[in-house]
Amino acid sequence: MAKKPIPQGVLQGQAALEQALERPVEVKAMFGSFGLRCEGVMIAGWMPDDSEQRCLMLRVDDQSRDAFEAVGGTAFTYHRAGKTMTMPYRSLPQAILDDPQALRPYAEQALRAAQNAKR
Repeated sequence: MAKKPIPQGVLQGQAALEQALERPVEVKAMFGSFGLRCEGVMIAGWMPDDSEQRCLMLRVDDQSRDAFEAVGGTAFTYHRAGKTMTMPYRSLPQAILDDPQALRPYAEQALRAAQNAKR
């Protein structure tokens, strides 16, 4: 079976996260989409946003969620059995994703959140 091609947005997200974190980020196919992993944990995913467009969403936890929401980050949600499920991933404005210095604190928080969730 042929591998699913990696969308340009995922590759751009990978490059942005690598630059912001100054360490390798790998792309893994998962659940019909893609996850981005650093140091063995998933720190971001290529997921649908509120408008059903795919975008990069970074991992959050109770300590980082407010920072993402303060800049307009929206949650990754899906519907199951008549309920809305909210996952621990948030979007960021494109201006932040395009600026490695602006992205750095969010990328570091995503890495920390993913590492803490693994414990």
